[in-house]
Amino acid sequence: MNKALLFGNVGQSPEIRHTASGVCVANFSLATNFLKKDGEKETTWHRMVAFGKTAELISNYVTKGSKILVEGRIQTRNYEAKDGSGKRYITEIVVQQLEFGDHGANKSQQPGSTALKQADDKGGIPSQPDPKDDVYLDDVPF
Repeated sequence: MNKALLFGNVGQSPEIRHTASGVCVANFSLATNFLKKDGEKETTWHRMVAFGKTAELISNYVTKGSKILVEGRIQTRNYEAKDGSGKRYITEIVVQQLEFGDHGANKSQQPGSTALKQADDKGGIPSQPDPKDDVYLDDVPF
């Protein structure tokens, strides 16, 4: 099974482009944090790529600093370096599902609560968050 589940902050606003056949592609970075035993925080940066409807959704709602939960698969691809120095490798997460941790949050909610909107690679997100879908940061299992 090839599955990655990451919760973090978007590093820069997504770069959006379209393929020759018109498919939307979004590229962005995601920072995740790990708290070491000594209390020091370690940040890891991940390359992210999304296609189609998910990429369109990302282009409309995701900006630098957005908190998101991403489910996807790990992919490594290679290419020839332009300077002729050989093959280069890129490892990235292909986004398959996405939940927003800070967009559309209702201002009347309690501090620390966030309305999550969910999207997958088959379609968009609900137009209004469902109140029963509120998630509190203490409920996140990691």
